[in-house]
Amino acid sequence: MSQTLGFLRMLFRWPISSALGVRLRLFLLRILSKFGRLFKSSDRGKDDVDKESFRGRNSDAFFPIYASRVPPSLLSTGDTLQILEPTKVESSIAESASALLQPTQTKSTPCPAQCSAVTLYRPEKIPGLSDTIQKLVAVSSTEFDRWGRNVKLPKLGEDIENIIQPMTTYFSNLHAPSSWQSFVHPEGALYFFDDSRTIPVLTDGYLYDSHIFDFIESYIQGIMEYISSYEITLPSQTVLVLEQRENGKCGYYFADHSHQCIFWLDDFDANSLVYEVKTCPTPSHLGQEIRSQYWFHNELFPHVHDVPDEALRELTDILTHAIGDSLTSQSPTVPYSLDVLKDMSALVKDVREQDGSTPGSACVIYRLLGTFYHERYLNLHGEQAARLNRHQSIHPERHRSLFIKIMSPFLLYGPENHLRKLVKISVDSIVNQSSWFQYLQKLTDEWKELTLYATVLLNANVAFLAIQSVDNAASDGHRSNAQRASYFSIITSIAAIILGLLLVRQHHTTLTPSFLVNRSISGLGLETLSIMYSLPYALLMWGTLSFLAAFSFACYSSGDKIVMVLISIAWVASCFLLLWTISVSFEDEAYYYLWPVRQWWRFEGFIRQQYNAGRGMISRSHDKEDDSPA
Repeated sequence: MSQTLGFLRMLFRWPISSALGVRLRLFLLRILSKFGRLFKSSDRGKDDVDKESFRGRNSDAFFPIYASRVPPSLLSTGDTLQILEPTKVESSIAESASALLQPTQTKSTPCPAQCSAVTLYRPEKIPGLSDTIQKLVAVSSTEFDRWGRNVKLPKLGEDIENIIQPMTTYFSNLHAPSSWQSFVHPEGALYFFDDSRTIPVLTDGYLYDSHIFDFIESYIQGIMEYISSYEITLPSQTVLVLEQRENGKCGYYFADHSHQCIFWLDDFDANSLVYEVKTCPTPSHLGQEIRSQYWFHNELFPHVHDVPDEALRELTDILTHAIGDSLTSQSPTVPYSLDVLKDMSALVKDVREQDGSTPGSACVIYRLLGTFYHERYLNLHGEQAARLNRHQSIHPERHRSLFIKIMSPFLLYGPENHLRKLVKISVDSIVNQSSWFQYLQKLTDEWKELTLYATVLLNANVAFLAIQSVDNAASDGHRSNAQRASYFSIITSIAAIILGLLLVRQHHTTLTPSFLVNRSISGLGLETLSIMYSLPYALLMWGTLSFLAAFSFACYSSGDKIVMVLISIAWVASCFLLLWTISVSFEDEAYYYLWPVRQWWRFEGFIRQQYNAGRGMISRSHDKEDDSPA
């Protein structure tokens, strides 16, 4: 591969005279550099974040905010590493968390402000832990593959006998090997803890299997030798976490309970953590996500660390503010509904009233803390551009494309209404689950009503065509205008019924918030979606208008003058009322008179202003002529 890349580089350095050739060469070099970074980072393999399952696990109730899965290159080039002395390990959470994230060398657009990197003390110019130990990769707590492992067991036949011996009253667990202790997560997962070592170790590998036991022990020995040989100083309350990955590699990270963060002994690619917010993160901003990772680590292993009283007080304060914000604001940034927040508050109150935290209650507390800290990260909590309400974007507003501007009038401006709502729900490609489901519920109710109306309109057209005078109005071999308009109405009504039924079925069963996240990556995705959502309404409206045209053709072709006068009066009155109703949508000032009157007075005032300005200019010119010397 390196020989191929070298040959291509030599080929692209060949001088090309034309401007088009220069552009082509730059484009190919850019593609080549991207492929080079891809091959360089491919050794993580399946250790990257699973883009289809949010934050490493399948649980819609786990975290009700879905964000973009496109990781940008956030960090600038040339960032230097600042080494702290061992006495400065007890720094604040923002510094220690951000310090553990060192910027990778990328060729992306530099950030306007340098993202400083800080790390715990270790000797200079030593190789990373993953560079020393083969098939060891740095992972985060949300990249843990526990929920995606899905171990399969062979299905046994009915002839297998399972006999319980007489007087069997005790069903013990398997004995954990050597100094390991086994624990069962409240959700049912088995994990092991060994606190007899210099650095306590956690793993959810099935150590009863000798192959997995030897696998984990070999990596523990290699990591301990690395730390000892390079004399690396770690915080006192550090825990090593190991996981056997599906691709045969071993994932690791360290959890520091003193600073409430996780860290690594490698240059960790933080794009797997920060890709959801497409800005250059500050150290304090990164600290929010690292704190979230720490709480999710404790959720994975709730038996080995008690819930601190300070964490319970902090969570109570977060929930109290979230409830108050939901009561007094129409667009709070909290990811849950008011009823759910009240249930959470009652749950936390019950936990605080207990004598001590149990594994089940600790798991829930850690999950809530991780969720709210990740929500703070998404909303840039404490930053200059902090998102203060759900509909506030931290990026420039997108402009409507020519496609939506052309299509919207043909669809009676229905896409504009849906587009505004979709943009509010998916601000910065972050979708709140409760808002999405509420919007889907309103959409499906609307489509059901439109389907019913389209069915009624279809019956009306069939009955209209069955009228003998309408059927006999056309000459042989041709159709009258009334029939043609009614045929058009029938087709649009049937299309509205079919599309309405399909959309209701899709949005009741298959579409999740991640669908809207993927659509919101580009403006065209939301625009085409808004067009699709407005099709049942637009087709029904065109069918209604064409049926009205068919009825009018039949009336005007009758030759009855009284009918023609009545129909004309009804047409004019209906058009006036229609325009009046539509004008309400454009009112943005105090209402005193009807819209046509306001527009006329505004036009008249403009004409009067221009007339007075013109007269003033003429009078000033005459005054100058009078004042000039003869």
